[in-house]
Amino acid sequence: MKKLLRDNRSGRLDCPRQDVEDHKRNVHSDENREQNLGDPKMLMSPEQPKHVNDDAEP
Repeated sequence: MKKLLRDNRSGRLDCPRQDVEDHKRNVHSDENREQNLGDPKMLMSPEQPKHVNDDAEP
């Protein structure tokens, strides 16, 4: 580990540019983004608070 941190970096990638572009496209894109998700009936509604906080000024 110490040797890894001491070595000078060349600033060069050891993989083709196309591989990097493909990886970025796969990670940062969503092929289903235009798909309609429908009505969000599964969303839960929060319960009403059981105790009302005193929000009066001190």
